[in-house]
Amino acid sequence: MKTSHLYRATGASSGSRSRAVPAGALAVALILPVLFIPHAAFGSAPGIASVRPIGVPRGAECTLQINGSRLENAQELYFYEDGVDVLSLSQETGTGEKLLAFIRVRPDCRIGRHLVRVRTPHGLSNFTHFHVGPFPQIDEIEPNNEFQSPQNIGLGVTVSGIVTSEDVDYYTIHASKGQRIGVEIEAMRLAPTMFDSYIALLDSNRFELAASDDTAKLKQDGNLSVVAPADGKYIIEVRETAYRGSTDSRYRLHVGTFALPAVAYPPGGPTGETVTVDCLGDVTGPFPESVAIPQAEGTFAFYPTGQGITPSPLQMRASPFPNALESEPNNTEGNATHIPHEPPVACNGVISEAGDVDQFVFPAKKGQVFDVDIWARRLGSSLDAVMEVVRVEDGANVGTNDDSHGLDAYGRITIPEDGHYRLMIRDHLEAGGEDYVYRAEILPVRPSLEVRLPRFNDDNPQARHTINVPRGNRIAIPFLVNRVDFSGAVDIEPQNLPASVSYSIPECPITPERIPVIFEAAEDAPLDGALINVRGVQRGEENPVTGGYRQQIDLVWIRNKGTYVSVDVHRMAVAVAERARFSVRAEAPALPLVHGGSADVRIIASRDEGFGGAIECKMLYTPPGIGRLEKMNIPEGQTEIVYRVSADGNARPGSYPLVFSAHSENTWLCTPPVNLEVKRPYVTGSIDMAAVEQGNEVEVVCALNHQDPFPGEANIRLIGLPPKTSTEAITVTTN
Repeated sequence: MKTSHLYRATGASSGSRSRAVPAGALAVALILPVLFIPHAAFGSAPGIASVRPIGVPRGAECTLQINGSRLENAQELYFYEDGVDVLSLSQETGTGEKLLAFIRVRPDCRIGRHLVRVRTPHGLSNFTHFHVGPFPQIDEIEPNNEFQSPQNIGLGVTVSGIVTSEDVDYYTIHASKGQRIGVEIEAMRLAPTMFDSYIALLDSNRFELAASDDTAKLKQDGNLSVVAPADGKYIIEVRETAYRGSTDSRYRLHVGTFALPAVAYPPGGPTGETVTVDCLGDVTGPFPESVAIPQAEGTFAFYPTGQGITPSPLQMRASPFPNALESEPNNTEGNATHIPHEPPVACNGVISEAGDVDQFVFPAKKGQVFDVDIWARRLGSSLDAVMEVVRVEDGANVGTNDDSHGLDAYGRITIPEDGHYRLMIRDHLEAGGEDYVYRAEILPVRPSLEVRLPRFNDDNPQARHTINVPRGNRIAIPFLVNRVDFSGAVDIEPQNLPASVSYSIPECPITPERIPVIFEAAEDAPLDGALINVRGVQRGEENPVTGGYRQQIDLVWIRNKGTYVSVDVHRMAVAVAERARFSVRAEAPALPLVHGGSADVRIIASRDEGFGGAIECKMLYTPPGIGRLEKMNIPEGQTEIVYRVSADGNARPGSYPLVFSAHSENTWLCTPPVNLEVKRPYVTGSIDMAAVEQGNEVEVVCALNHQDPFPGEANIRLIGLPPKTSTEAITVTTN
């Protein structure tokens, strides 16, 4: 929906353009060292580096300053979810580095991280994110780095602050005896940098009542909940764990009387039903909440509201099969919780104390194959689950696992005989507690698939994931398909593309690892964009396996150590952009490429007057057995290159579509596909050893191996003879 001719709030669950959008304080652009390319030449897509403020409360109106490059003539903001209205857009005069968006965050906007992009006539930007909170927001006021002179704040607020190197921020609140004090920090989750925060609650005598560094629920972010022991003043301390920090170490500190449960029990339920759960882990004890389980299967976020809305959600599961709840005691074979029916089923329980082992017994038949997936850490539980499945009748082990899904256990079991099987769950360190909740989903093997894009740049996980198609031109992108428990060809189906944008997939004689998809915009295509859905469909089946697009983008990571913060994106950004200042095409070799041979593909560029920059060319998809250079450049001012390809003896004969990507001025294009014919050689041969004295002649014998018939005559000659040595060519026919 367009809110004016200049901007649109786009969003929503189905990928169609619903109202929308984004909102409140956009958060920072990822922490990556290179998120967008600095100001480049004409025609470059926009890039977002950061947004200020980094977060806003529900129900607020504010001006967002979007910082980046090539933001001039911005036309729209695109958001992935509903909840924020864009009231106006304006530009700082004479610069493409700042865009001002006046927005309204609706009172029902989802709490947490939201994604946003900017569209200009040259396409859509990378996304960045902002955070929406439930409380009024205030800013940190320096100096507040001395315990004796903290900044005074109230309860029920969010403080936006920065921790610089060796900085410690102090805040003071007043609470009554018996009043609950909840404190939670968003730091690493804001993802401007690697910021491992530490928070503590102190009394006026500097006695530490509670502290939090890492948590199972929030990972590197902490929270704490305390019942005030007396009327009076309390001090909140905020710092980096090792007293590091920087001007990018931003945080949002939520302070109030809200509850801070760690997990829900049971941590899920049947799709479409309403269940009552206990919220566990708060300092005041468990409390019940009613949860409407979504219709869609998967993990979802639930915000308890019965004791004040929590700043961060509990993670739960929606599954299309029933729950089974443990019945304590169930830590021996004799008192195991019995499930009366065969899987699928979700076994739910709590490893409530050190040494606890929960056991469930279920019936199964010989030959059945089940996936047993333990959901614990992925739902914020403290449990490091270990599972074991044994046959009740003879004690035979049919499956054991510890850490297949991070710290969660997973295993595939095959039932050897009809009978009953016992699932045992414990903590890896034999620990336990109120928040050691788990959900063990036992279900038959189901084929599935997901579609995603490759990671093109190790330092920028968003590189080339935005499809900006210049008018009258084309761009290609290789899709990866993650097949689970099936094989064979998969068709890629981009859906709800912008008007006048089409797509095509070149036919290939094999199923490639990367499926190239070409997006093309008409010469008169409107400058527009969309967040599209992409579907993968198993080819040639009456009931095909289907799956959607899921792109995991790392926001905070350290190479060789792993990812700390990531976000899953389920729609792909596609836009029509102004025409590019160049285009490229390829010419296939006139003759087939044979095993052991080489062939030349000409890549030809058409340049607008005044554009002479180098154009980097790369083959988008390489057929197996084909060798080529990683990339080649059409040099500055030139219009073509010869791109040589070769074939080894394993190259499968057939006609392969070749597509070359071309990159210049931060613009990506591609050639129309051309066919490369790969064939076996008509004739191969082996040469016997021969020797000759100077001045004499010798007969060299070559045994021919005739592989395929060929028309006409063939000319055979020896290549690479020693200097001052000569021979004559021989003419042969296919006979």
